[in-house]
Amino acid sequence: MDPTAVNWNKEPILGALQQYVSPAPRQVEVLEVASGSGQHVTHFARTLPNALWQPSKLDLVCMQSISALTSALCLPNVKPPVYLDSSKSWGMWGLKPSALDLIININMIHVSNVNCTEGLFRGAGKLPPQSNVDFNDTLRLRNPAGGLRDTALPQQLAEVNGMCPERMVEMPANE
Repeated sequence: MDPTAVNWNKEPILGALQQYVSPAPRQVEVLEVASGSGQHVTHFARTLPNALWQPSKLDLVCMQSISALTSALCLPNVKPPVYLDSSKSWGMWGLKPSALDLIININMIHVSNVNCTEGLFRGAGKLPPQSNVDFNDTLRLRNPAGGLRDTALPQQLAEVNGMCPERMVEMPANE
């Protein structure tokens, strides 16, 4: 697995997470939807030990990678990864959303089908820089239904599903 994208954004994402996890007076339960190879979740677990991390993925090879990485790093605050298809309803996720304190999603909505994004928001608005436009074109060549969408979509989906996002956090690779 290529760690390049992880290395670009792991510290800024960690900085954003620390605002919600570090001040918590008790253990915070975090679901990471679409955990990739596990590099983000293991980085966050080492730095934020008061969080209990639940990685997830739709790809069994990535789930094995997450398990191997978590085991190699001896991280007791990372649960075994669960198979999660965000395009399916919450009831099929096998998790109790009311038991979660935080749900994070990194590097999924811009590469997956829109039904995955819609599903994520069930249980800004500016065109990104040219590098992202080029990346979007590459994604659409591989999957016409995939690619970057208007960043207003997550806000709209959140509101329709009774959520109120606090803010969008810009990442260095997206500036």
